[in-house]
Amino acid sequence: MRLYYSCTQGFIQRNGGNSVDDWFRQGALKYQANSVQLCLPWDGYNDHEIGDGNAVGNRQIAMAVTSRYLKGFRAINPHQKMIISRNVFLILGFDLKHHAEFIVCYTKCGTKSFKGLKNLSQQLCLKLAASYNIPVINLGNPDDMAIVGSLIERVKTTIQ
Repeated sequence: MRLYYSCTQGFIQRNGGNSVDDWFRQGALKYQANSVQLCLPWDGYNDHEIGDGNAVGNRQIAMAVTSRYLKGFRAINPHQKMIISRNVFLILGFDLKHHAEFIVCYTKCGTKSFKGLKNLSQQLCLKLAASYNIPVINLGNPDDMAIVGSLIERVKTTIQ
């Protein structure tokens, strides 16, 4: 329901082309063509190819931004660097000027803070969100899930 509503309101879903992301992508495309942008670490990642909203951003820019936000980023292997740094484009857009209006994520602990997170991709996304004052909806957070539940109920009434 939320995907339907957000697609009909002109929102574009950005995701990284992972298997869970792909589930959301399929749902969004079901309701609105051109409603998804995949920010890929490389062409062919998880069988996604460049085109139709799928792109690989400027890796040098993404890695430069990422290295400012993540301690020890330079020590990570090149493959992991590409996967982690593509999150810059998820949050800030390919041109770094069209920032996300909000972020929907999931962390097991439900935090909206990057502090204490071990997952570097999650850490980067939440640090960028904090730096750019982008609201975060964490599906691992009970309060946020209550908000999402009420939004779904409201959306149900508008599409029935």
